[in-house]
Amino acid sequence: MKCKLVLVGLYILLVGFQVFCQVEDDENEVDQQYDYFKLVLRWPNSYCKTNTCRKTVPQRFTIHGLWPQRKDGTDLTYCDTTETLTDATLNSFKSDLLEYWPDLSTNNFEASKSLWRYQWEKHGTCSASKFNAQEYIERAILRTKNNDVLPMLKNAGIQPYGASYSTSRIQKAIKDITLHNPDIKCNKDAKKNIYLYEIHICFEYNGRVIRDCRNRVIDCENKNPIFASRVEAHGKIKYWTSVSE
Repeated sequence: MKCKLVLVGLYILLVGFQVFCQVEDDENEVDQQYDYFKLVLRWPNSYCKTNTCRKTVPQRFTIHGLWPQRKDGTDLTYCDTTETLTDATLNSFKSDLLEYWPDLSTNNFEASKSLWRYQWEKHGTCSASKFNAQEYIERAILRTKNNDVLPMLKNAGIQPYGASYSTSRIQKAIKDITLHNPDIKCNKDAKKNIYLYEIHICFEYNGRVIRDCRNRVIDCENKNPIFASRVEAHGKIKYWTSVSE
């Protein structure tokens, strides 16, 4: 009888241990909402081909967003969290936000806050289990500073003078420096011209170590995209010089 009780007791302990491990695994899975980050950098001249822009725009690839991803490349969006992006956090990064993550429609810092809040609410909240809002903004800026895409392209002879380049050449130029595959994305103006619009660089879960993206070419329609050198604004063609804003 005692032997049976001992065996029953051991069984209960074993089942309890398995349940505990399963709960712990489930909690870890919930905590790690995403698998990696995609830093989305866009070329302002191409953006302004299809959007209304301010009078001058930077001549560097600027941040569109830092997007948490699943392993299959799915964007995670609008996740539940109590973490918020405050005015104090935005104000502490003012100069870097205006330079590396500008709102291309306005120079006004206060008006631009809606852009950064939108990116946090749509994408940043899905990494809130790992990073608070301040850390999220900081990582997006630091990763952009450390991975200046324009010199990578220029190093491969890819210049923003309005010429077309093959998507494979563009991807190789980035991989030659980062040692990892990027994604690239194109956009199309009213005349159906295809432009190099975005370069995507991917990072591991910690937001520091570069990893391969999915090596995708998005919306380029099997064409060689134009690396735009000019944008339309206020009904006139403007040529921009480098500006740091």
